[in-house]
Amino acid sequence: MSIADCDTWRLCGCYNETMRKLFAFLRHRPAVTIAVIFVVMCISAYILDIVVWQSPQRVFWGALQADMGLSGVDCTVSKQSGGSSSQQSIWLDLAGKQNTLVTTTLSQNGSTVTTEDINTKVADFIRYVSVTTSAKDKSGKRPDTSKIINVWAKQPRTPDSQPMLGKVALGGCIVPLVDISKGQQAKLMAGLTKDNVFWTNFAASKWHWRSLAPYREYTVKVDPAGYIPFMKQADAVYGTKALSSVQAASYLNQPSAQLVFRIGAQSHRIQKISYIGRQQSFSFSHYGERPDTTAPNQTISIGELQKRLQALR
Repeated sequence: MSIADCDTWRLCGCYNETMRKLFAFLRHRPAVTIAVIFVVMCISAYILDIVVWQSPQRVFWGALQADMGLSGVDCTVSKQSGGSSSQQSIWLDLAGKQNTLVTTTLSQNGSTVTTEDINTKVADFIRYVSVTTSAKDKSGKRPDTSKIINVWAKQPRTPDSQPMLGKVALGGCIVPLVDISKGQQAKLMAGLTKDNVFWTNFAASKWHWRSLAPYREYTVKVDPAGYIPFMKQADAVYGTKALSSVQAASYLNQPSAQLVFRIGAQSHRIQKISYIGRQQSFSFSHYGERPDTTAPNQTISIGELQKRLQALR
């Protein structure tokens, strides 16, 4: 036997003796044994969660597929340009009624206006929720907005106007937001991954920890040449026909969009999408919740609302 074999034999013997003593110790102390097993299981579960469930690919593709089986979701679009800003909360009812509840806040030159819109297949209902302005009339008084605040106006839908839901759900918030079957989701996901519609370098994704909720960030490139045909396919499956007149060929030479996706690592839900180099972002909330889009009983016409607005000037 060589010296190396002898050292190996002594090492194995030492290890075996150590393990024998450890098991003997644990055998006579069941409480300690249970505690050790519990700690080992927790560590194993944590490692499994990080390595498998929170892996870059599983989080990214899981979030995109989850967005194809939604009964409802809120997409809030935020924009800034110069001295003005806007924030539009678009809460989609993707199952059943397919209506939309929209809350829009516009701010510019010291004035802020907030409106609410119930968008349905047959009509639009809009009201002013609040109007704050520093403007004054010739007598130094601020305008009286009591005749427009919380007054619903109705605009019947014409054959040429489409409901807002299809436009938002199929491109308005970057990712498809629809409610389709598992089988339909699988078919769309197969095309999505094969054609790299949302291309990202998974190795470069970043894992973050915030408020006990880990999330991943991805830099994503979206090429219109592949994006438009995919969205048209999703539209055909979902059935809104919002993109039926869109010609994919007209987008062939358009530049790719560069975005950052922030996705919950445990929830596999998209939290925010931001354009790179542009002050525009999309935040997502109310997953699985449907808005109250009950049509108001008392309304005025859009023409009457416009007259009241003109009277304020």
